[in-house]
Amino acid sequence: QTLGIIIADTQALAQRAAKLVKVEYEDLSPVIITIEDAIKHQSFFSNVPLDIVRGDVEDALRKADHTIEGEVRMGGQEHFYLETQATIAAPRDMDELDIYCTCQGLNQVQKYASFVLNMPSHKIVCHVKRIGGGFGGKETRNPLVAIPVAFAAHKLRRPVRCMLDRNEDMMMTVPVSHGISFMMNVYHQANALIMIYMDGTVLISHSGMEMGQGLHTKIIQIASTELSIPFHLIHIEETSTAKIPNAPPTAASISSELNGIAVIDACRILQERLKPYRTQAPEKSWVDWVNMAHQDQVSLVAVGSCQLPKITPYSPNNETNHLFYYYTNGAGCSEVEIDCLTGDHQVIRTDIVMDLGSSINPAIDIGQIEGAFMQGYGLFTLEEMVYGADGTLLSRGPGAYKLPGFADIPGEFNVSLLSGAPNPKAIYSSKAVGEPPLFSAASVFFAIKEAIADARRHENLSPDFPLISPATSARIRMACQDRFTKKVS
Repeated sequence: QTLGIIIADTQALAQRAAKLVKVEYEDLSPVIITIEDAIKHQSFFSNVPLDIVRGDVEDALRKADHTIEGEVRMGGQEHFYLETQATIAAPRDMDELDIYCTCQGLNQVQKYASFVLNMPSHKIVCHVKRIGGGFGGKETRNPLVAIPVAFAAHKLRRPVRCMLDRNEDMMMTVPVSHGISFMMNVYHQANALIMIYMDGTVLISHSGMEMGQGLHTKIIQIASTELSIPFHLIHIEETSTAKIPNAPPTAASISSELNGIAVIDACRILQERLKPYRTQAPEKSWVDWVNMAHQDQVSLVAVGSCQLPKITPYSPNNETNHLFYYYTNGAGCSEVEIDCLTGDHQVIRTDIVMDLGSSINPAIDIGQIEGAFMQGYGLFTLEEMVYGADGTLLSRGPGAYKLPGFADIPGEFNVSLLSGAPNPKAIYSSKAVGEPPLFSAASVFFAIKEAIADARRHENLSPDFPLISPATSARIRMACQDRFTKKVS
């Protein structure tokens, strides 16, 4: 939590001054860190009980041939984007303010800055050229940095910059619970602004943020297809609230779909305006048609929009709930090898097949699948958020927080896209790709558990045992019980 800000002429000086600040905290009792702590102290959220009733549970259990009882526990995961949270704010004349930030949702930064600074939104322009990774971690957390920086820049009337180090980032961007998909219909929209210049080049502004997922590349492909012009004539401008206001965050794996539909809408408006000139002079070029239209005072600027069909608000006991328009399905299979004496493991081979409908860009999508798998691999086997008794995050930074490395990539890694399965509900019959493949890495976790079970059989132990996620080397070693583990367990 930001308690205050120190402004200095250099980053080093600001950091030195910050270390001199002493903060006194009053310990609160009881300390509630875990679910067990909450149960022990009867600390519950009284306003969110949720009973989902489907049939007669007790009757079904009585009639069941087998019942399985146990406990499932799963750790959290840090987003660990390469670029930490950062912001530059610079005042302009006419009491305006520019904010350059590393966020997935500019609208939120603009809204909070407007509230804190008591300025109208049209005088605050938020910009994003690109983000050094996000994974959802920059959807709501960036204002924690952006707003103090904007306040300082506005107060001092000079540019101010702040970039968190890794420890600060991990402590400030605390984990929060999440909902299911984009539950609010207001997020299911996007806009695009397309401008054609006299030399035939095209500039596009849209609602989405490029953070390494290939969004801009797909948008260029879509515009190229719709306008029937080569890629090199199209450029994507930075995302800015001055061009596209009130944009939803780039999240939920649907940014290509939302912004792509908006771009198609704008392109078809422009194509309709240019159609008379194509018909009149089919032998001429794209540049000629553009100039002919300009001579006739035809606007070469268009705004396109996308509004997905509205989703009915979720009701726990309504069997007709419709939370998703379609599903991105896939199958993953992994083969692993474990060292029973050290607890180390190696992924020998992984095969993944994903149904992405008719992929807009298979190279990008396969890369997204591979990346999502490796992120999931970290979630299920390596990465662990370790907290102290007082709630302090102990596993901060790459030295204490174990991330997947090159050696953790499966020795044989096969990814393919299901063919012949177009999706009629999305852009160009494609499907969302970003987040769905992550769970395919669960195949590694369960393969590890099968390997441990096999090792236990050799020790005449039960193959039924609990395994907490992430399946770290220590947990694997202790689960492979033998005469050594019995001395410390």
